[in-house]
Amino acid sequence: MVSLLMALGLVLAAMVAGCSSPANSGVDYSKLGVPVPSPSGSYAKPEPKGKAPGKNANPTEQILYDLQERVVRTAGVSEETKAACEGGVITGTVDQTVGCTVTYRGLTVKYRVEITGGSPTFSWVAATDKSVLAATGVERAYWAKFGADSSAVRCDKMPSVTLVPLGKDTDFRCYHKGGDGWRQHAVTLKDGGISFTEVSG
Repeated sequence: MVSLLMALGLVLAAMVAGCSSPANSGVDYSKLGVPVPSPSGSYAKPEPKGKAPGKNANPTEQILYDLQERVVRTAGVSEETKAACEGGVITGTVDQTVGCTVTYRGLTVKYRVEITGGSPTFSWVAATDKSVLAATGVERAYWAKFGADSSAVRCDKMPSVTLVPLGKDTDFRCYHKGGDGWRQHAVTLKDGGISFTEVSG
């Protein structure tokens, strides 16, 4: 009986060890996705093209630049963007709720902006359900996070650009090989950035 229990214990230990080690998953990660090339320069957070509004910018200019910055950083690549708000003149002195849009490479991201008026300052909260996923942006962000310490970096093949829900698993994966084997991460977008969550094989 004792020997049987010991044998079962060894089997369970081996199973647990196999699940916890990415190198023992049985998946050939070297064939998943496509290679991510090493960047030519250091990584920097992308900014909207064009001049940022100064301290004397009007409320509309401030809000539109903020929304464009969010979309560009979510995509991970600087591109020409266009932005506009509906609902009348934004004075910043009264409470308002307006709809605003940012266009990025032909895709439109819609925001609902709630403005709390004030003098001399005002504030706003903007929300959207979807934003831009750009394949190049995901690859650059993943390399910036894991590439320096990896011998290989790969990501699933993704659309050049597409709209995806924020805060949810996109079902796209990126992979990198380090000293302890391969690891994979789920790609998730947030408003203003790209996040990677490690998942088991």
